[in-house]
Amino acid sequence: MAEYLNRIGAGLILLDAAPLSYDWVPPNVVGREDEQGQLASMFASIGTPGVSCRAVITGNVGSGKTVLSRSFGDDLVRHLSGVRNIQPVHVNCRNHPSTSQVLQRIAKSLDDRHPDRGFSASEVIQGIRRNLRTRNQHMLLILDEVDVLLRRESGDLLYQLLRIDEGRDESGTLSLILISQEQVLDQLEGAIISRFGRSNHLALKPYSESQLSAIAGQRSALATRTGSVSEDILTLIGQASADTGDARVAIELLEAAVMRAEKEAADLQANTATPSTTS
Repeated sequence: MAEYLNRIGAGLILLDAAPLSYDWVPPNVVGREDEQGQLASMFASIGTPGVSCRAVITGNVGSGKTVLSRSFGDDLVRHLSGVRNIQPVHVNCRNHPSTSQVLQRIAKSLDDRHPDRGFSASEVIQGIRRNLRTRNQHMLLILDEVDVLLRRESGDLLYQLLRIDEGRDESGTLSLILISQEQVLDQLEGAIISRFGRSNHLALKPYSESQLSAIAGQRSALATRTGSVSEDILTLIGQASADTGDARVAIELLEAAVMRAEKEAADLQANTATPSTTS
C-alpha cells in the first residue's frame, strides 16, 4: 500500500491550487487599479455599436499584462451585458507564432467545428467576421506576446485584422489589445500605427513591495484555509520579490510556502495518528 500518497489531495492547508498558478485570472485585479482606469478610458466608446477600440500594453515579465487584459475582457462582458455582446478571445502568440495558427485559434474559439486547413488567411478572417455578425457579437481580441508574431511575420496579420470591415456596410467587428514586453509600436508600419494611435499605449511598471504582498495575500486567501498564511509571511514574500517587481516570483514563493506547510501538517497528522507503544 502506497501510504505516502495519502497526503495528495488531503487539503490540510491547501484547498484550491488554481490561485497558485500563473495563468489563473483573479476575480479582482490587485495592484493595477490605476491602470484599469486608464485602459477603460481607451475603451470608453466600446459600448457604442459600430465602434472598435485598440490598446497596446507593455511591461516586464510578471508585471500583470495578461491578468489585466483578460480580467478587463471578463469585466466588459458583464458591464455591457444587454448593451453590446462582447466576445473576448485570448491568443498567446508564443504558442501560436504564425498567422495561420493565430487565425485558427480565433476561429476555433468561435466555432470548434471550424476545419483545421483548406482556407487562406483572408478567407478565415472573413469567416470570423461572418460568424461574429451572425451572432451579433463584438470580439475583443487579445494578442499576447505579439512581439513573437511580429518578429516572424511582421505586421501583415494586424493590418488585415484592422481592415476587417473595409468595403463592408457594417463596421465595428472587433477591438484589439496587443501585449508585449517590448514597445511594439516601433516595429509596425505607419498605416498600422495610425490606426492604433500612439496615445493608446499602457506601459506597466514593476510591482512594488506592498503590491506583491497584496497579490500573495489575495491568492493565499482563495487557495488556503483561513489563517494558514500569516501577515508576516506575506510581508516576507513582498520583500523577497520586490527586487524584480515580478508577480510570478511572489506567486512561486507563496506556492513553496504553502506546499511546505501542507507537508508539515501531513507529517504532524501522521505522527499524531501513529499509536504509541509501551514495553
